Amino acid sequence: SPLAETQVLATVTPVLTGKTAEDLNQEKEKTGSAVTSGSSTSNQAVLPSNGYWFARGGLAYMPGFHAETGSGRSINPVIGGGYSYGFGGRFRIEGGLQYTTINHASDSSRIYTSLNYSFGLEQARTEIGLQRLHYIAMPVQLRIGINAKNALLVGVTPHYLFTAESRVRTYNQSRNIITDDKTERAFGYGQGLRTYDFLLSGGYTRTISDHFEIMGLFNFGLTDIKDNTYFGFNKSERHKNLQLILHYTF
Repeated sequence: SPLAETQVLATVTPVLTGKTAEDLNQEKEKTGSAVTSGSSTSNQAVLPSNGYWFARGGLAYMPGFHAETGSGRSINPVIGGGYSYGFGGRFRIEGGLQYTTINHASDSSRIYTSLNYSFGLEQARTEIGLQRLHYIAMPVQLRIGINAKNALLVGVTPHYLFTAESRVRTYNQSRNIITDDKTERAFGYGQGLRTYDFLLSGGYTRTISDHFEIMGLFNFGLTDIKDNTYFGFNKSERHKNLQLILHYTF
């Protein structure tokens, strides 16, 4: 009878599986949540579909604007954070804010001269040497899962130049005599610099623990960040760098 068959199955199931009927029912209830949480022991790229916040910090190596000059060649900080949202099983869209710089931004200085004829010819000079550019970056990246620990990254990173840092030297020169020679650091001399830049990015990330990842990224700028007429340089100077980033997931 159906009742007898049900009793037989209830008796045989624990013997074959080593689990009680109650254990099997609990496993069935947990099946959906186990997939979405990404707790897969296989080598398939199953990423969590929920969103999470993250923080990032690292270094960016800038090889310079051109091989024949040292301008722009530097190692710069990268620090920021953002939000990641998963979709489609193996994809995530990530966006955030970062602070970064370009050190040694120029090899040359702009010289401004005014003349004073009161006691002979005297030149009052101001030399402005561009040293460091300060940017707020807004990376938007697509993460493509390869497997549970490895993923590829592609995206675009708009940059906003919010200030420039310069070395300002002022002095008076009469014949070959220099007086009142002063040098100080100043912010805000952004003449001849592009306010906005856009960088294409690509890279790779590997998970090393429950919360940490190591990321390697290459970024290449689409615009000349300096006005060639103002700086007297007839070659395009693009922002490009290699980044090594430590990523922390909250």
